[in-house]
Amino acid sequence: MLCQNSTNSAGKLALLETLRFERLIEQSNFDSSSKRVYLSRLRVFKKFFETNFETLSLEEVAAEFMTEIQSRSSEHTAYNFSVLFRLMSRYLGRQIYTTTSSDIRHAPLNSAQVQRLIEVARKANRERDLLAVSIFLSTDLRLSEIASLRVADIVNVGDSGWIVLEAGRKSGDSTKMVQISDAVAQSLANWLASRNSEQSASAFVFPGPGGAHIRAASLSKAITNLGHKANLCICPQRLRNTYLAAQREFV
Repeated sequence: MLCQNSTNSAGKLALLETLRFERLIEQSNFDSSSKRVYLSRLRVFKKFFETNFETLSLEEVAAEFMTEIQSRSSEHTAYNFSVLFRLMSRYLGRQIYTTTSSDIRHAPLNSAQVQRLIEVARKANRERDLLAVSIFLSTDLRLSEIASLRVADIVNVGDSGWIVLEAGRKSGDSTKMVQISDAVAQSLANWLASRNSEQSASAFVFPGPGGAHIRAASLSKAITNLGHKANLCICPQRLRNTYLAAQREFV
């Protein structure tokens, strides 16, 4: 139970709302595992509240708490608490914390985060995932387009490497051409050379079971798991957003 003797009206209201949310979780239809997870995270928040900010409103405490979490913990932890505050907002009927879990998952990566992700993939010897990440970070291709890439889509024009997707292979009615860096072109060449039994033009760059390409959901999950190892909340769209943000800086 939080100490109440020094709280002002805002602090008392915040305390009551937090306890109310706790009871709502306990009485909810969530499965027992989900309840334990939410209540465990809520206890961490309440302890922070008690130790640091007994006199602030719930919104103010949440903002201070998330600032602290983001400064000393992994993005995955920050994402988990943002989910908690999103649930709290829904239960209490107002916005408790303005940065949503979606914001964390889709914000462009900075250079240090990109390097950390790449280093984790290298150390884990995840050549396929590292190649997919490299393509995401250097083109505006979408998840479905990368998952279904064929050997024939990788072409050389002069001294440059390109990925060419014909109309019908993507949304829109025109051919899509994206230039790739020398480093990505070399990584693609090395990856395809390591699979020299599958070098036909129609072969998939990222094969899946039964002769099909890897499912987009499977590739997305692999990238998300790689992000967890790097203490980052990663999804394919976030990697694409990182590329697009970098391009805007040069405009």
